[in-house]
Amino acid sequence: MHKETSLPNRMAGLATRRFTDYPVTSVFLDLRPRGTRRPGLVFLKKELSQMKKSLPHRAEEAEWGARDIQRIQEAVAEAQREKANHLAVFTSAKEEFLEKYFWTLAPEADLRLPHSFVRGARPRLYPLALLADRLENFLLLVASQRKGELFNIEAGRITKHWEKEAPVHAETRREKRGAFDRRTGNIHTTFTKRVEGHLQALEEKFFRELAKKTADWAKAGSIRSVVLGADPVAGPPVKEKILEQNGRLEVVLAPIDSKLSPARILAAGVQAFRQQEQERSNFRVEELFSPGKRQVFFGAVEILNVLRETRPAGVLVLDEAFHQEAPICGRCSAVTIQTGVCPDCAGPVERSPLENELVCLAAAAGAEIEFVKDSEALAKKGGAGLLV
Repeated sequence: MHKETSLPNRMAGLATRRFTDYPVTSVFLDLRPRGTRRPGLVFLKKELSQMKKSLPHRAEEAEWGARDIQRIQEAVAEAQREKANHLAVFTSAKEEFLEKYFWTLAPEADLRLPHSFVRGARPRLYPLALLADRLENFLLLVASQRKGELFNIEAGRITKHWEKEAPVHAETRREKRGAFDRRTGNIHTTFTKRVEGHLQALEEKFFRELAKKTADWAKAGSIRSVVLGADPVAGPPVKEKILEQNGRLEVVLAPIDSKLSPARILAAGVQAFRQQEQERSNFRVEELFSPGKRQVFFGAVEILNVLRETRPAGVLVLDEAFHQEAPICGRCSAVTIQTGVCPDCAGPVERSPLENELVCLAAAAGAEIEFVKDSEALAKKGGAGLLV
């Protein structure tokens, strides 16, 4: 089983797999109940029944199909034991290939993706890409001059917590006591400067430690976003030090009081993260239409050809409403006129969703995949854009 944080890295490996001799079965299920029913299990039962009926008569292929069905059923049972509420399975018995992923989204998560059951030459990664874009995976650092708390948030839940008190140096306290003039009630200027300098050095060291821990966690979990809840004194220097450690992180400052309960800190952090993600999506669309020196391509077929030929590590922006099918070669990803045999590589051609092929090629190229909602400008350009 793979955790949520490994998903972006694992997608690239899945995207490069081709199954032209025997199909891969891709299953995505939302196992959350609705009332007394579990629509995901009802959907799966129907799809498995149809798959059994469509298995070929050849004994060997029928056996492979039966093994795929068994693997899917076992994965669902395992997910339920793990109390996961989302499941993805990719299986091809002939290739001895099996990948499975479990997620447990927070109860208040409003993300709902349609169930999917597809057999074809390509793994159906589109639901995973959409889920990866919508999962609330980020780091939340609540910092002040006195204390720092770091939370790892996965799927809207706190999965790891670390805290650090600011050091109170004994030598500083002794200096301050020795500098106090009982007669005048003042602290001598020379000692005041020493104390202030010492405190600043301690504060600098403390902020640097918070930044390093944050950058280390981000690297270990392939996390790109940090919500920094800090007061005006701690916020700017801690943010600066985080970016010194890892300039690719996106750090957003949020007014989060460190005295709040963990539940309220989490709620405030999630709200700030969602706002940041919305701003990021809007920015990506703006970039497509004002790219500067970067190249932009619009339209699914044109983007697919660019990804096939040059494999650029750019940004693929898709409208969530975009859906289009076309005859696509399972071996070379060429879009052809009709199904059958590919004129370029003699591979099998079948009607496939273009959005999934785009996601697979983008993931294989290491491109970032961004989904947007209700963008009229992008919809007029075909619902897909590539920035390289």
